Amino acid sequence: MSHARDQFLIKLYHLSNRELATIDRYEVGKELNLRKEETDAIVDELSSRERITTMAGTTIMLTPDEKKILDTEWRRVNE
Repeated sequence: MSHARDQFLIKLYHLSNRELATIDRYEVGKELNLRKEETDAIVDELSSRERITTMAGTTIMLTPDEKKILDTEWRRVNE
């Protein structure tokens, strides 16, 4: 997976306060200085790999499995 996709997941994790919460995909993309087309491509790929779930409109959220992975990494780095 590319660096941009990893950064997108990490940013989504932090913007959702490390919870399973919905966030607008373009808010995440804006934080990473991505164009809408780049954001859409990343969301499509992450969704097809079942790492995020797309909701109504432009909202997305981490899958429970992806959140567990990021929780583990966050604890490893911050403990």
